[in-house]
Amino acid sequence: MEPSILGVKSVKAPRLSFLIAVCYGFSMAQKKAELIKKFCNKITRGQIIKGKHSH
Repeated sequence: MEPSILGVKSVKAPRLSFLIAVCYGFSMAQKKAELIKKFCNKITRGQIIKGKHSH
């Protein structure tokens, strides 16, 4: 492998992988957000039910 080819790859690759990572991270974040919403709804419902029972 020639150093010039390696140099070009090392310059372009991080930007591309960064964009992919950002896009992948964003899509995963949206999925996680939905799971977190469901999880939080369960917790809040549970707290409300516990609160009603305790009073």
